[in-house]
Amino acid sequence: MGKSIPIKYKRDKNGKRRPMCDYPECCNFAYVEIYPSMISKKYESSWFYMCKKHLKSETKVFLKKCGEKLPYCMCDKIDCA
Repeated sequence: MGKSIPIKYKRDKNGKRRPMCDYPECCNFAYVEIYPSMISKKYESSWFYMCKKHLKSETKVFLKKCGEKLPYCMCDKIDCA
């Protein structure tokens, strides 16, 4: 099993606490929360936050590698209060 990575949060201009993208050196707000464990047991108990830019690139890679779309949830639906 891999090491767990702490979730980075940042307050938006309305003062709401929102998760940030998990890519190193990326300071964008997260757009989606991805659940690769729903496709394969290889990714057991893992999820990632990604911004729009990294979601697009990872979707292309994952489609080539696994032939399936990434399961995700929009971050607007997640309560991070």
